[in-house]
Amino acid sequence: MLWVLASAWGVPQMPLFKPAVIIGITAALMTYVGICMGRCLSAWFGRRVETFGAVSLYIIAFKLLSI
Repeated sequence: MLWVLASAWGVPQMPLFKPAVIIGITAALMTYVGICMGRCLSAWFGRRVETFGAVSLYIIAFKLLSI
């Protein structure tokens, strides 16, 4: 199955496990850093940062839906 998927991308017999693990670890680390930054900013600035974050997420969501 992996070989068929890789050959469809034009890279025959390329293993996909290592890149998938690297992407997963990177995503987990970025999520952790984002959570830590959110806690710090929330402690420093309070509800204003939470409101700004929520509004930013809504704007991103609406832009993605409008494409």
